[in-house]
Amino acid sequence: MQLALLIVTMKWYPKRSGLNFPHEMDKNKNFYLLAKKTTDLRKFTVLPFWETLNDIALEQKLIDQLKDKSNIVIGISSPKQDFLAELLNEQYPQKKFYCLGAPVYTNPIYNTEWVIVTLGTMLFANPKRTILKIVSSINSFLKAIIFERHQLKTFSEYL
Repeated sequence: MQLALLIVTMKWYPKRSGLNFPHEMDKNKNFYLLAKKTTDLRKFTVLPFWETLNDIALEQKLIDQLKDKSNIVIGISSPKQDFLAELLNEQYPQKKFYCLGAPVYTNPIYNTEWVIVTLGTMLFANPKRTILKIVSSINSFLKAIIFERHQLKTFSEYL
């Protein structure tokens, strides 16, 4: 993404790791919707496990729990967290929802910010998945800088 933005906008945007982002947030200002209990956070609720998107339902207890909260961080798997955020946004359009998934539970690993170390770790752990991700990333990169330049420039304005 950084390289695509540089090519299209001729401006460098610093990287912010998804693993570091939840740890940079003020935990006292957020309410967390999680998949499991944690000792790291004081204000959270554990969500039920939903097998599919069709199973996701807003219970009144959850709706009531979120009434006085302004920043809600969702730490469940995607696309379930995205679907849940859409449902919650219909109830509370004035609130901010952050779909962070696993990084809520994962401590930041500053040494793996380097692409080669991260890539090597991923290739060793799951080579097939990593190769598919690399191919998908290259396709998305080329599509962004060739066919979707305008959308990428618009996106850069939000950064």
